[in-house]
Amino acid sequence: MVYSYQGEVIENALKAKVADMRLKGGKSKGFFVYQAAIIPEITSYPLDYSFKIDQNGIKGKEQTTLYMIMQGSNALAGDPIVLAANAKTFLERMVPDVERADLVMQIKKQEDILVKEEKKMKALTDEHDSLTKKLKSNESDQEKQQRIINSQKSILEDLKSKQR
Repeated sequence: MVYSYQGEVIENALKAKVADMRLKGGKSKGFFVYQAAIIPEITSYPLDYSFKIDQNGIKGKEQTTLYMIMQGSNALAGDPIVLAANAKTFLERMVPDVERADLVMQIKKQEDILVKEEKKMKALTDEHDSLTKKLKSNESDQEKQQRIINSQKSILEDLKSKQR
């Protein structure tokens, strides 16, 4: 099944879907493997499921293919045509899960952006406060210096008046 989302979104959706079904599995050689698992939407008998996520396309126009391989006893599984149709339906019904996973990922990215921008704003505010403090200190220093200059001018005028 091909989805128009990033591979990470498909992976998160698949993990959430199998977690909801309480399936336990792992990752092996690039496949997500669930052994002797029962997926009621496909069959009521235990099968070994392997999922492979293959992402391709350019950034912004990602296409991700989700492959599903089913293995098990043919005697238990039933009619292969029905099994294949049920598997296809299972993958097609994952679209809402994929959309939910994409939304969760977008929210997470937006939260990260917000945190970054808030940190930047705090740094700018801190810099503003620091510069304001320096400016006030500079103004105070200028006033002191002006008093010193006025005092020195007064002394100079007194000295010049004594010279005459």
